[in-house]
Amino acid sequence: MGKEKTILVVMAAFLGLLFGLIAGDDGAPLWLSLLQWQLQTLIPILLILAVQIALERHRRKLPSSHWLRLTLYGLLGAILFSPIALAIDLWLQEGLAQSLGGAWLEELLAVGPPVVVAWLGMNALLRLAGTSALASVPESDAEPAGLGKPPSTLLASELESAPKAALEPESELENEPEPEFMQRVPAAQRGCLRYLKAELHYLQVVTDRGSSLILFNLRDAVAQLPEGLGVQPHRSYWVRRSDVEAMRRQGRQGELCLRGGERIPVSRSKLAQMQALWPQ
Repeated sequence: MGKEKTILVVMAAFLGLLFGLIAGDDGAPLWLSLLQWQLQTLIPILLILAVQIALERHRRKLPSSHWLRLTLYGLLGAILFSPIALAIDLWLQEGLAQSLGGAWLEELLAVGPPVVVAWLGMNALLRLAGTSALASVPESDAEPAGLGKPPSTLLASELESAPKAALEPESELENEPEPEFMQRVPAAQRGCLRYLKAELHYLQVVTDRGSSLILFNLRDAVAQLPEGLGVQPHRSYWVRRSDVEAMRRQGRQGELCLRGGERIPVSRSKLAQMQALWPQ
């Protein structure tokens, strides 16, 4: 589970604990109240995260706005949770006072709005934390300089497997305008871009001045960067070529070793390409 997912689940568990303690004053046993509210906060968040993971694979067909997508995920998660919430109510109560369909609709109208609002609120808090607390986490002070392996060291067969743009000297790309997503990075963290990491619907931007978390997606960010400036060794990462020191492979797994000591995973489909650029 990724860091942002874990934070969202912890926040949901905290809300369940808080509501359970408050509701414990209504005469029900405290353990039962805590159990009920943990189920009613954790289950919808887990369902929403599952919906998000499934739909993010088809992002091109979804609204371009991050908040519209978040709202859509929340609504779908609430719909999936409503029959579970009804089952929880039936477990705690003696029976239905109306038809099953009417009870489900009533339950959906009761749990839908608070689930969506809580989901959006937690994401808003996560974004605030990402642009303040997480932005102040220092990264390596090492200044990216120089390229990895020069094209002259590659074999002819390796040159064919490497993207043509990735072999162009980075110095020719220095005059490119600053990408739009960098405007969302706090001024104190703006600097030489080292690598990007997708964090659900957020983007971790790491420069030589630090790290920050912004509301942006990796695909759009990469589209704003010069084609030969970096590589994507993994679907969740973009790395500046000049920040890579070496490529290491162990069996079917691989990783890029950065100048700051970070290790970036290499997917199996990109192993040959990365080895061509940074032969071991």
